[in-house]
Amino acid sequence: MKSFYARLMTPDENIDERTTEFFKTMLIEQKGESTIYTLSLAAVLRIEAFQPGFAVEYISLMNDICKEQPWVISSCMAAIVGDKQQISAFVDIFGSRLDVLKAAYIKALQGKHFFDFKGDLMLCIIRKDREFLSTIVKYLLTSNVHLHDSHLDEDDYDSLITFVVEEMIKFGEHHLFNTLGEHLLTYKQGKKEKNTRKSEWIINYIIKNCFNQDKMQFLFDIICNLPNEQRIESILLFCKLNPSFDAFKKIRLLPSHMSWSGSEVPILEDQIAFFDRLRDSLSGITYIEHRAFLAEYIEYKRERIEKVLLEEFLEG
Repeated sequence: MKSFYARLMTPDENIDERTTEFFKTMLIEQKGESTIYTLSLAAVLRIEAFQPGFAVEYISLMNDICKEQPWVISSCMAAIVGDKQQISAFVDIFGSRLDVLKAAYIKALQGKHFFDFKGDLMLCIIRKDREFLSTIVKYLLTSNVHLHDSHLDEDDYDSLITFVVEEMIKFGEHHLFNTLGEHLLTYKQGKKEKNTRKSEWIINYIIKNCFNQDKMQFLFDIICNLPNEQRIESILLFCKLNPSFDAFKKIRLLPSHMSWSGSEVPILEDQIAFFDRLRDSLSGITYIEHRAFLAEYIEYKRERIEKVLLEEFLEG
C-alpha cells in the first residue's frame, strides 16, 4: 500500500501511462479479495485530466472487480453528488462509452440505494440516453427500492413520469407497481408546486388515455391508494370523459392495501362517506348504473359494520 499512496502523490506533470497502468494493475490484482482499495473519484478525475480515457477504463474495471462489493462503487460515485457542474463534466467524459457509466450507476444502487439522493447523476445520464430510465425502473421494480419525485427533473417532469408509468405497464404485473406509483403521485404536505404538477399530470394522462382500458386500470391501481381527495377528483374526471359503466366497473375505487388498529368501523364509515360523495357527484341519467353500483357497495359496507359491531360486542 505504500507504493499506492506514493503514486497518489505523483506531481501532475509526472502523471503518465506508467501511472495509469500502475493503478489499473493494482485494481485487477485485488479481484476476489474481501477488501478492495480503489482510487477516489477525485484521484480518478485528476489522472483523467492528464491521461484522457483513464476514467472510463478505471470505472470499467471497477464494474468487473467490484461485482461482489458494489458499495465500493457507491462510495466512489457518491463523491460528486451535490455538484451538478462536476456531475455534468464527469458524465461528458464517457462520451460514446456511456454504457460503462450506466453499468456503474446500477451497481452503485445495489451498494447503497440512495447514494444519488437527489437523482442529479441519474438525470444527467438520462439526458444523454432516455432509455436508461427504463433500466432504472426495471431495477427498482425487482429490488424493492423506490424512485422519489425528487429524482425527476422539474423541467421535464411530465415526460419523465409518463415514461416511468409506461415502462411499468410494459414490465407486466408486479406487486411493487402500486407503491412505486404512490411515491411518485401522492401529494406531499407543504409541496404546493409539486402537488400541482402531479395533479396536472394525472389529469392530462386521464384525458389522453381515458378510453385505453389497460392504462386506466393500471393508473387507478395506483390512484386507489392515494388520499381520498385525489381519488375523487380522478374518478370523476374519468367518468366525465368516459361515462361507460363497464369502464367504471373495471377501475379500482378502494385502496388495494390498508391497515388499522382497534375497530374496523371507522375505516368502513370512511369508505361509506367516500362512496356517498362519489355517488352524489355522479348525477344525471348518464350515471344511473354507476349510482346503483355504488349504492350496492354502500349497503354492503353498512352490513359489514353491523357484523363487526356484533363481533366486537361478543368479544368484549
